[in-house]
Amino acid sequence: MDGLPRRADEKNDESTVLISMTEVGVINYGIGNLGSVSSALNQIGVSHFLIESSEDFDRASHIILPGVGAFGVGMENLKKRGFDKDLRRIVSQKKPLLGICLGMQLLASKGFEYGENEGLGFIPGKIVKLEVGDLRLPHVGWNDLKIIKANAVFKENLQGQSVYFVHSFQFIPDLDEDRSSTTDYGGDFTSCVSHDNVYGAQFHPEKSQKYGLQILKNFCELGVKAHA
Repeated sequence: MDGLPRRADEKNDESTVLISMTEVGVINYGIGNLGSVSSALNQIGVSHFLIESSEDFDRASHIILPGVGAFGVGMENLKKRGFDKDLRRIVSQKKPLLGICLGMQLLASKGFEYGENEGLGFIPGKIVKLEVGDLRLPHVGWNDLKIIKANAVFKENLQGQSVYFVHSFQFIPDLDEDRSSTTDYGGDFTSCVSHDNVYGAQFHPEKSQKYGLQILKNFCELGVKAHA
């Protein structure tokens, strides 16, 4: 699966799920892990395309905002393309939105990586550096989810399952109710967030094998009927 990291005790799940009426738009803003996201969506049988312009947002039934890198650069790239305004429009239309890694962090009100930068503000909160004591940063590798508020995307069966992280900053939501899961790395940090039609995963579901694919499938099934 596109050279993705794999746990030794886990096998590839080659089954695919065809999800009708779903057309996922993956935002290309010059800072995303697009190949791996596309590969994962192919594995679950979901029709998808790259969002390259403002007009593309209207084609999509579901939107994924990936991202790798610094908060300020991510917001700058979105604004250069006018995608910040498009995202506000589609969120107000109640289209499902999933932020992945940096994409999740951009959902916050503000980020404090290399200075203070305004975020999208879909889920009130701030992005600050992880406090991990003597542990290494970035936090890289497999770690477990502690589901504290299950929903249609981050379901109870994800409790205790391992997913793949690469990050040095964490999302601190203003409201506890927006925190769907935590993960322990030198102390608990928020690993999933959700508010209305907006969802975020600090880890990489597209690199997390079985349970990552399940999260993507759950997201793509929002508002549609799944067929095996």
